[in-house]
This record gives sequence, structure tokens and C-alpha cells, in this order.
Amino acid sequence: MGILRLFLALSVAAGHTLFPPYGPPYGITLFGGPRSVLVFFAVSGFLIAATLCGSRYRSGHWLLSFWLNRALRIYPSYLIVLGITVLCGWLGHAGLGIGFGDIGDPWKNIVDNFSEASLQSKAIIVFSNLTTISQDALRNIWYRPPTGEFVAGAKMAGDIRGLLFNVLGQAWSIGVEVLFYVLAPFIVRRAELVATVLLLCALLPNATYPFEFGSSLPFFLTGAACYHLYATRNAANTLLTLVAFLMLGAICFRLHPENYGYAKILLLIASIPFCFELSSRLPVVWRKIDTVIGDMSYPVYLVHFVWMQTVFGYDYLVEPLLVRHHSAYQALLYYGGCLVLAVLLALFVEVPMERYRHRLGKRLTTGAQESPLVLVV
Repeated sequence: MGILRLFLALSVAAGHTLFPPYGPPYGITLFGGPRSVLVFFAVSGFLIAATLCGSRYRSGHWLLSFWLNRALRIYPSYLIVLGITVLCGWLGHAGLGIGFGDIGDPWKNIVDNFSEASLQSKAIIVFSNLTTISQDALRNIWYRPPTGEFVAGAKMAGDIRGLLFNVLGQAWSIGVEVLFYVLAPFIVRRAELVATVLLLCALLPNATYPFEFGSSLPFFLTGAACYHLYATRNAANTLLTLVAFLMLGAICFRLHPENYGYAKILLLIASIPFCFELSSRLPVVWRKIDTVIGDMSYPVYLVHFVWMQTVFGYDYLVEPLLVRHHSAYQALLYYGGCLVLAVLLALFVEVPMERYRHRLGKRLTTGAQESPLVLVV
């Protein structure tokens, strides 16, 4: 399971190098960025369902414990990487030549427009960057400099896409995950609720999916359905999982009928219970190694974009790197750097915070025992 999670994170890292003026190092694209994010949501649904169905969250202040646990898992590392990215953006804006390619320069957009933005727009920019919540909404609205407001609807000349105010461009998916965590305790513990909400998602018209949260929720719920089948292999849960995949497939085809990549996504999602079972059967030492590998996925996801921008974006490095385009050197520099930075983030932030949230969880759920199925997610 850990190898799958790291593979998906590296696939996102590879996918983002497709932005001009970059290119996939050594021609490596792996599974594809958008596909990997959707599978990530399903993996999250599976693991969060496993966590909430375990005995740990059955007594004491279990709901508060769960939400605090998720916040401590996400935000310390995120805020540190956000700070580093802001620093890099400030240095680049000061004339050191950091480049964001054709995807735009979030720091430049903030510096150039923040002072003239309305109070509401300033609040949106600050809130979305600090919490990641609503970043998926910013992907579908525009900032209009003459009025200083974010607006929905058709783009006009001079408008700036809202997502270009997100300092960490990939963090929109973290904001979607946060919303999943808010809802999950009320849904994923019961298979029939998972089926009901998934059915509602399938019945809603396309117009109800203006934001990524709405179109991503079915993947999270399908992952939760896979867990219920894994935990209790009976006819009802088997039927639930089959129906979940059929509804998810229908939603995918309805939203993007021209994209046949969803068949690969559904197949990989279907493999999640088998990967989990394989991980649980590993010897203790190899299980720990697999867990450590999986724990690198979130740090890699956080650091890869600023690493790409910093290394491939400086004016004095772009030329020689593009000359060696698709070279083994470029691939080693990019992926090796991502892994090194992820290890440092894990050692100095993730591991200490994991100890703290474990102690906090014990105090809030007195007398509860950790479920043996739960992985650190």
C-alpha cells in the first residue's frame, strides 16, 4: 500500500513537469497527474473508512480526536512548505529569476493585485492559502483587476484565473481532502450511507459539479465502499462495491465522455483492497518499510512543485537544463531532489508531529485501542 501511495505522488510530480517551459524528465510521466489524484482520493476513502471503523474512534471525544488528528497530519508540513514557497516567490520577485512557466506566477499575481483587491478578495486569498479550503473553487472563477473582485462566469480581457493566486498550486486537492475529513465521520462508518450518498452523486446533474469537491467525492466514497467489502466479505457489501463502481463509471463517463483514461483509474481503484491485504501479510520488518515508503507520499506531494519551480525555473539554470532535456541527469535531479526534501520534511516535521498526535489521540479517546487494520494516513 505504501508503494502505491508513493507511486501516485511521484506520478503527480511527473505530471506537473508537463507545464511549459518544463518537460517530463527523461520522458517519465508514470500514471499521470490527474489520474493519480483521483486514485489518491479513493485510497484516502479506503484508509479513512478503516480508521473510523476501528475501535480507536468509538469512545471518548472521538470526533474531536479524529478532526484534530487530521489537522495535525496535514497542516504543519503544509504551512512549512507554504512558507518556503512564499520565500522563493519573494526572492524571485526581487529579481533572482524564478520562473513559473506558462502556468503563471502566483506570488507575482498576489504582489501586483493584493493592495487593490477588495476586502472580501483579500480574505479569500489569505484564507484559501492558509487553509487550502476553497482552492478548488478558485480553479473555476476569475479575479477582475479593475473591480478587485473574484467573479464567476465568462472570462473577460485582463481577468486572472483564481487558481493563479494559490501559492501551492497542487494544494487544491488537500482542501478537497479536508472537506472529506469533515464529512467522513458521518458517512463512511456505515455501508448503506456510503451507497446512499454515492447514489445521490450519480443522480445529480452535471451542473452541480462546478467545483472539484463535487466531482471528487464519488472517488472517495468508492474507496470507502471497497473497505467495507474488504472488512466484511458478504453478499450485501459485494453488491455495494459493484454498484459503487458502476455509478462511479457512469459519473466519469457523463462528466468526461471523451476521456478513456478512467478505465485505468477504475482498475487501479479496484486493486486497493488487494494492495492493503498484501501489505498486511508482509513480515513485520517489511510492513514497517512499506509504511515508511507510504509516509513519503504526502511530503513528496507538497515539495515537488516548489522544487520544480526553483531548480527548473531560475533563468540561469533553464538553458543548460533544457539542453539536457529528457536526460538521466534531469530525472535524477528532479526526482532525487523531491525524495531528499521529502525525507527531510518527514524527519523534522512529520515524525515529531506523529508522536504528538498519537499522544493527543490517546488522551481524547481514553480506553480505546488502535485498530490493527489502520495505517498512518
